[in-house]
Amino acid sequence: MKKFLILLAVLAIVSCSNKKEIHELLKDEYQASYIPQPQKDSVLNVDKNHHKEILVLLNNGIDEEVIKEYFNLTDVKYKEVINELYGEGLIKKDEENKFVPACMIVDGQNGAQIKNEVKNVSRIFAEIIVDRYSQIKAAYSKIPSFKNIPFDSSAGLIINNAVLNGLQTKNINEKFVKADPPKHGARRYYFLLQRKNYFSSNEKIFEASKADEKKIEEMTSITSEDILNQLEINRPLFVKNFLNSPYKDKVSFREWFVWIYQFACKDAVEILKQRKFIK
Repeated sequence: MKKFLILLAVLAIVSCSNKKEIHELLKDEYQASYIPQPQKDSVLNVDKNHHKEILVLLNNGIDEEVIKEYFNLTDVKYKEVINELYGEGLIKKDEENKFVPACMIVDGQNGAQIKNEVKNVSRIFAEIIVDRYSQIKAAYSKIPSFKNIPFDSSAGLIINNAVLNGLQTKNINEKFVKADPPKHGARRYYFLLQRKNYFSSNEKIFEASKADEKKIEEMTSITSEDILNQLEINRPLFVKNFLNSPYKDKVSFREWFVWIYQFACKDAVEILKQRKFIK
């Protein structure tokens, strides 16, 4: 009887320890990002059925029995959630036949590491924008859709969604990545689960007429060659960072790079804000 009580006490301690660890891992809110942005209901909604939380826990090696206990999931319900994630291509089995993420998950620690790795490239991107700033502004003034919007008030949108990121991403994919996004379920897209607001932008996408799309593409091309040259120069460094990252067994180099580029652009925008080129 005494041994039985001791066993119960040990199990209770282990259970409390597991719950404390999971609570710590899930204390931050996570958000999903996609490239390209999918239509609503065309992809798995990871905000439901503990999908996001289970991805984070699997990423940290938490045992499935512990996960089921924490969320009070039956074997049937847990299997249903796992099948949904697996069917969407967001998890896979490792060499030990355990499910692990097949996507990038960026927590606070990983985010800080990525921020440190991209800081030099981000500075270079910011310098490219500064060097081409007058050309960008002149090209902007020739676009009728923006004639009533002063450049100073929309510089952030233009830089982030055209000349550096956003529309520029098409050039990066075609000339540097040179690959289609991975297949997830019935669609192809890049998926990232990140700590909310770690690398994020709340800026709205600008709207322009069809007639002005060519002019916007011309504005985007102002920085294209310089950005692509810098990416090629830094390709060996990108490969080295990828191979030393926790993502090398989870995603391809191309998928990893697509998100690293996003992080570098966000950091470059922050630099430009600090230097007052963007309000």
